[in-house]
Amino acid sequence: MNRVQIPPGAEVAVRLPNWLGDVLLCTPSLLALSQARPDLRLTALVRPGLAEAVRDADLLIGAVLV
Repeated sequence: MNRVQIPPGAEVAVRLPNWLGDVLLCTPSLLALSQARPDLRLTALVRPGLAEAVRDADLLIGAVLV
């Protein structure tokens, strides 16, 4: 499998799951990503009803409703 090279300081959109429990369970992965690459600007792509679950997360620069 080829590795994707993400340039330093890149903006990365992360598509989150459709269900609240799944969104909450994926937050450790977002934390690991933000710790491994603190230079990245992470934005969550999330359903409107779930935006509040991630909006205040310090690991994201924002949430986009999809």
